[in-house]
Amino acid sequence: VSAYYANDCLPFVVDRLRGLKGRLAPTHFGLEEDRSKSDRPISDTKALDDLLAHKAPSFILFAGHGPYFFRSTGPRDFVVDAFMDDAQEAETLLRQLLCDRLEYAHASTPEERLHRNRLRKSTPYGEHEAWVGRDWNRYVPGLYWMTALPTRLADRTGLPLDRVKEIALHSEEVQAGLLLVTMYRDAG
Repeated sequence: VSAYYANDCLPFVVDRLRGLKGRLAPTHFGLEEDRSKSDRPISDTKALDDLLAHKAPSFILFAGHGPYFFRSTGPRDFVVDAFMDDAQEAETLLRQLLCDRLEYAHASTPEERLHRNRLRKSTPYGEHEAWVGRDWNRYVPGLYWMTALPTRLADRTGLPLDRVKEIALHSEEVQAGLLLVTMYRDAG
């Protein structure tokens, strides 16, 4: 699951994640991927508020299913990524992250994301790799198993939402100006 937002949404997104239950609920946070070096409990709200106030370029919330990676994608934006094996948990997380300030979000397997977005070219002197659709301010990053599409993104990029609804397996306007589409039955 990947979800993109403007920086001023950061406290809201952290609060939404803190509202999750079970394996999806964050328990600890920090700046290091190694949890033993990032073992601040999520209940330490002062330390968490300090971290958010200092606008660290990246940090991690740790949950039972694995980490939530927060990273800056530019001076005004951030993305939160979570890698999970369970499609039902991925859908629950994606729905929890939906809001009117969302810029774009999707749920997919890592293989699907690599297949749709990574370009590789082998040459005699090495292998070159590039990614397409990374600048969500200019492009729609892709239509995945589940994709959240705000109408403002569609308007900005010229994406015909009526056509997306036609080809989607399922589409749902989850709130005014935010369409959630399921492109095919299974996440894998």
